Amino acid sequence: ARLVTLMQHARLSAAPEGPPGGAGRWATALRTFDARRAGASQREIAVALFGVARVETDWYGRDDLRKTVARLIRTGDRLVAEWRDLLVG
Repeated sequence: ARLVTLMQHARLSAAPEGPPGGAGRWATALRTFDARRAGASQREIAVALFGVARVETDWYGRDDLRKTVARLIRTGDRLVAEWRDLLVG
């Protein structure tokens, strides 16, 4: 948001207190994006993020990690596309 303000108004807005609420999820989504670009499967990504034990119990289970990883992939794709649009103009 600060970068957009800078580009639109030629001034930098005040720094917020601490990282934005979604910063951790965004970082995970970008890690997921990088892993997909490197050829990792969704299950391999889940193992890297959550560990083998949790993937074995929750891949199709209560938490359904398959859906979590799919959402992270979509979020990573969206974040990268938005940054490309912002940088290209």
